Amino acid sequence: MNDTVSLIVLDQQDYKENDALIYTLGKEKGFLTFQAKGLRKMESKNAYACQPFSFSQFRYDEREGSGFQLLHEAILIESNRPLRENLVKSTVASVLSETVLFMSRDGLDMEGSHELYALLEVLYKELKENERPHLVLAFFYARIADLLGFSPMVDGCAVCASKKVDSISISDGGFICPDCRAEIQSPVYPSDILKQFRYLAKAGLGNFDVLAGSVDITRDVVEIYRDFLIEHAGLRLKSWAFLEKVL
Repeated sequence: MNDTVSLIVLDQQDYKENDALIYTLGKEKGFLTFQAKGLRKMESKNAYACQPFSFSQFRYDEREGSGFQLLHEAILIESNRPLRENLVKSTVASVLSETVLFMSRDGLDMEGSHELYALLEVLYKELKENERPHLVLAFFYARIADLLGFSPMVDGCAVCASKKVDSISISDGGFICPDCRAEIQSPVYPSDILKQFRYLAKAGLGNFDVLAGSVDITRDVVEIYRDFLIEHAGLRLKSWAFLEKVL
């Protein structure tokens, strides 16, 4: 049966002699993998619509129980070409895509897939139009932590609930007060770092523009949120190694 789906292309992998596997996040159907026959041939009509970070529409025969679907036609909706032509932007976009693929292995439900799709729409647009990679990464990590149920405690100390905080403990899951910090030997963080961390934890997707206009996100906070996901979600990405070199 012919079916059509609007989707985001997350990644592409060589398959057999001239084919490719296309990993996608569908707007209505969640994670889907397609076999694109002949995609690596010069004359392929589907090549442009199958490039990573593209918004496309795929027509295919749905095969229930199969590991991947057979692609018939790919129509390009939005190429997001600037994300592939700028080294920093392409690396950040790769981190986003790899994280989403990591989450797909745990069988994210449809509601979670819809949230991820909307999140990528907003952050791809931000990446294309501006030069704020730290903002994109930190906001993305914060939303992923929230989606996975690991959002940090930022309304008080994660250990004793004291409202007076001056540190962050990744293992304890959020802000730490001076007394608890002394016990676990956590460093004191500047108030600006604490402010960024709290704003990110509280800002939903609909608050992205407000957040972007009210606080400058630094690399330190990006790394704290990255380590938070490593600790609590077991996230490990190959793209992080190259990100360290370009950002």
